[in-house]
Amino acid sequence: MAELKVSLYIIKDKKTYSIESVHPDDIKIMSGRLGKVMSNYYTQHPHELLRIGCEFNK
Repeated sequence: MAELKVSLYIIKDKKTYSIESVHPDDIKIMSGRLGKVMSNYYTQHPHELLRIGCEFNK
């Protein structure tokens, strides 16, 4: 099986940073925002949970 390497970068204040060098406080903020966006999306599109292997209760 082939190995897949992924590199994550963010842009802040018009500068690009590797995710490994991002301050923990910024990681917390990004994680909170991502959690809210994903929650809103899957609340509006519960059928999409099945595509990623999750079950939901109606």
